[in-house]
Amino acid sequence: AIKKVWASAWNYIAFMEREYFRIDQNTVSMGVLCHRSFPDEKANGVIITKNLYRDNSRGFVINVQYGETSVVNPPIGIYCDQLICYSDIRYKNDSFYGKKNIIEYITHSNILPDSIHTVLSSDEVNLITREVAKIKKKLYSSFSKKNKELNYHDYALDIEFKINDEERNLYIKQIRPFKN
Repeated sequence: AIKKVWASAWNYIAFMEREYFRIDQNTVSMGVLCHRSFPDEKANGVIITKNLYRDNSRGFVINVQYGETSVVNPPIGIYCDQLICYSDIRYKNDSFYGKKNIIEYITHSNILPDSIHTVLSSDEVNLITREVAKIKKKLYSSFSKKNKELNYHDYALDIEFKINDEERNLYIKQIRPFKN
């Protein structure tokens, strides 16, 4: 598995995408993250702690998929739930966003069992958003001391998460800076 992940930096699609965006192939490096396994994965997802669709607007973009089907590299024809959640603890006193938990769906997963309408419940979306907002607030506080010009809206993280077990526990798997 480690060899497969390590080699993926040089698969055809990755190589051609770098070529398309004129990224110098000599600057590419690869890292491998090793973490515990999630044998009873109920959902997996990625959160970008920024609204990618509306400049200077609040909201976190969440892509989440049922079970173990990849969000990042799904099989052809498979779609995940993609949504924007507007509940961010930094703005809890805001007259519009902070007093509501607004969830706007862009797409829905097409692999859900008939008894389920969304991958995550509204309570789970709001919990994840609140927890991730705490992480963003803490990391922004540290980062903004070094970069005074960067405002909170422009600072974003790319966070991978899992929902595991029958209790549907949240696990933060990986966090990295997000660059547009």
